[in-house]
Amino acid sequence: MKNTILIIGLLFLGLETTAQKEIQRCNFEKAKKEKKISFSGIVNHIRNHGYFQLTVKNTTKDSMALHVETGRVFYTATNDYQPFVVLRSREIFLAPGEEKSTLLNTACGNASAMSTSDGFHDLGKTEMANADLVAALEEVEAKRLGNCPAIQQLVWAFTNDHSVASIVTYDGGKMKANELQIIAAKHKRVPIPRYQVDYEEAQENSGLAFSGKPNRVESNLQFILENQEDVRVVLRDEQGEIVKFVELIHGQKAGQLNLPVDLDVSGFSRGNYSLAAESSTGKALSQMTIQI
Repeated sequence: MKNTILIIGLLFLGLETTAQKEIQRCNFEKAKKEKKISFSGIVNHIRNHGYFQLTVKNTTKDSMALHVETGRVFYTATNDYQPFVVLRSREIFLAPGEEKSTLLNTACGNASAMSTSDGFHDLGKTEMANADLVAALEEVEAKRLGNCPAIQQLVWAFTNDHSVASIVTYDGGKMKANELQIIAAKHKRVPIPRYQVDYEEAQENSGLAFSGKPNRVESNLQFILENQEDVRVVLRDEQGEIVKFVELIHGQKAGQLNLPVDLDVSGFSRGNYSLAAESSTGKALSQMTIQI
């Protein structure tokens, strides 16, 4: 009796092992390259999120566990429209010959390209984003930060070289840094900025996801003033010319100072500027380069 039970158990184990072996486990890149899948996609905005509906068909005779990688980019047929960057990985289980659709959480992969509307399906190639962006998005996913409103700005910091300082959230109408900014600075290998910058919203009829128009800069200038004197805060361009007088403080008392700066940069061209607190003689007391 015991021998019979043992034999039956071994048979079930053998069947289970055989079934497991028949399940192909591969990522999207490998499956695409080896022509194990066919796929299509369509834009499907839900709850104002940039969802991309991916339909995949298993073209093999084996079951498949397909891994859609974080950081995979689905391009449109022309460069006129934004590509879609996958923000969160997805596992798709497919029987032989089976076709399934799944929603991918995506962000725009090119700030200067046109937005797409619901139903758009004119796709081109697909490939992984650059390694730094992939690493950043994998860390975001591991820390469950993918729903942070600033995730789009993080993607543009890599795809369009936007300032890490633009990765901001808001608290009571004020910009504040967040963990996404720290992650982006780490993977771009740049210092964590001491300022924040935001941009005007793109107009609905513009067809763009990003307006390219700077709006505000917020920061703090810290320095020690040895004697009581007038202090001015100015914004200079790359040639050193003053392009905006931000603030003038008469008779500022000596001491360790932390000056909050809320700067309107509407109408300014994007580029690098210098934000500085200066003495009445023009001596720089505190200075930082800002990218807007």
